[in-house]
Amino acid sequence: METEQSPEEGWQGDVFRVLKDHGVKYIVYVPDAGHSTALRLAEADSEVQAVVLTTEEEGIGYLAGAWLGGERGALLMQSSGVGNCINTRALQSCARFPC
Repeated sequence: METEQSPEEGWQGDVFRVLKDHGVKYIVYVPDAGHSTALRLAEADSEVQAVVLTTEEEGIGYLAGAWLGGERGALLMQSSGVGNCINTRALQSCARFPC
């Protein structure tokens, strides 16, 4: 299913479309103004489950479960979020699931 892009979406709409084109069914995120367009598109799409997190670390576990269940997911975060979940990234590395 192809979504139509409005001029104000720009790169943020492109992020959502690329994820969707690659079969991502779960988009997990800590609320962030920078990703607001992609998040709004995800929340409006019936084929994508948008999941609000309280911390980025939760996203690693959520995506591990999605992968084990045969689904693809993506964690959207600000650059500072990478530092917040550095320890839980070991789970992703050891289990070798995409993230």
